[in-house]
Amino acid sequence: GDALTSTSMTYADDLLALAQSLPQQNTEAWARRSASTACYAVFHLIVETAVSSRGPKANLPAQNYARRMPTHTFLKATCGLLVPKPGQAAPIDAPKAWKEAGCSGSVAPAISGFAELVLALHAGRERADYDLANVFTVLDADLLQQQASEVFAVVRAGLPDPQWTLFLTTVLLGQRRAA
Repeated sequence: GDALTSTSMTYADDLLALAQSLPQQNTEAWARRSASTACYAVFHLIVETAVSSRGPKANLPAQNYARRMPTHTFLKATCGLLVPKPGQAAPIDAPKAWKEAGCSGSVAPAISGFAELVLALHAGRERADYDLANVFTVLDADLLQQQASEVFAVVRAGLPDPQWTLFLTTVLLGQRRAA
């Protein structure tokens, strides 16, 4: 595929495969680890897609540097800009930086839906990693793996909307440049 739909992201694939194998241990600790690993797989897939969307691998030092720039906070903040807040009607206005880049109007439903899926996955990971007062089951881990697989499918297919490129760029630059 092209740079926006690359299928050569083996590290992310390996993480997702690892996440899918962990709950076979059938303990809560393994289920929690699986959920966290599935979220990391999605993070690395999105970052790698964002980096590879910036051009060919001719400048490997620059690409390696770019891979270290995004954080989970950047990704969550970017997704948070693209979904309606509680009580807010969809569609929502595009972020200011997107408007400055020529994107007028509102966030495309496909982009907003993708962002909601990523946010749901992150919320599940936070529950798995930090909510130790409540039981986290293999079924909970399976749900997060399914969400991760959905994200993989969307990223691999590529979203045809020009906002997809803006989303990937925003993930690389972080919210401070997107608001």
